[in-house]
Amino acid sequence: MKKMFILAILLLIIQTSFAQIKLDAPNPSVDSISVRETQEGIYCEAKTNDGTWPIFTWKVNGKQQKETEPLLASGYSQGDEVTCIVTATTGFLNSTDEKTITVNQTAQTPLTGAVIGAGVVTNLPWLVVGILGMVLIGIAFINFKMFRKIKG
Repeated sequence: MKKMFILAILLLIIQTSFAQIKLDAPNPSVDSISVRETQEGIYCEAKTNDGTWPIFTWKVNGKQQKETEPLLASGYSQGDEVTCIVTATTGFLNSTDEKTITVNQTAQTPLTGAVIGAGVVTNLPWLVVGILGMVLIGIAFINFKMFRKIKG
């Protein structure tokens, strides 16, 4: 019982330490953004100041699209205004930048050396550690109360 209580306290300390590290992180920002037409579709390339993978959203003629990848392969035609909105985030703080192009569809330059993938840095691991720590503290508290009832 004491071991469980000590473990819960240690987890809480660890979680607080990690949260402090995350809070000390620099404010995220989108350093650069470029949008261009390729054979595959419209590609948005962005760099953040901390190297994290940004969140991509798209608008075609002002209407929000469902696509969240850096490549918009459909949903537009020649003459449409396509906007790539890039959000840099640490989970606590966000910074957004956007760039708009008019679709030409005559430019068929292939995109070379591009890595198109997904992955957003989230604070899910810290959330799990925090919840686990609270659950263990609750279990230790309940066990401690029951132990005191039985003893005295």
